[in-house]
Amino acid sequence: MKKSGKAYSLEKLRRGGFKVPAFFICDKNWSEKSVLEKIEGTLPRTQYFAVRSSAENEDSKEKSFAGHFYTGIGILKEDVFGEITKVYQSFDGMPGSVIIQDFIQSDVAGVVFTEVSKNIVVINATRGLCQPVVSGEACDEYLCSKDGALLKKTISKEKTVAFFVAGKVISDK
Repeated sequence: MKKSGKAYSLEKLRRGGFKVPAFFICDKNWSEKSVLEKIEGTLPRTQYFAVRSSAENEDSKEKSFAGHFYTGIGILKEDVFGEITKVYQSFDGMPGSVIIQDFIQSDVAGVVFTEVSKNIVVINATRGLCQPVVSGEACDEYLCSKDGALLKKTISKEKTVAFFVAGKVISDK
């Protein structure tokens, strides 16, 4: 299976020695049985999963699709296959694959945009899960030079935060 979009980037990070939550990639030809077998073989100790998009042109040098396609988070094993279907429906015919990944219950999360300009990196972040950030809700924003110096920060006074508690995503202002 050809890896493109987010799957390609995750694989590249993993090969580069970065800590990437365990994952595998499936396509729309996989059956529920083959997905469950792959989970047992690849992620046997995972309790909750992230089911993520990897559309062909997603997160390329030309485009960012953060928040555009469906993502399931905190998903139980028996619900993964149904979430794969939702991801494919969100592609609206665009080719791609689906990432099944160990879900990380984050305390802080965000998205880094590296190609904003030649010298600027933009970080959109929030406390808790990244779901509000990629959904386009208010979040904190940091402008940094590519050498890491903070140039400007904007802290949103009112924002939605989401945490994963007792198997559920809990959101609050």
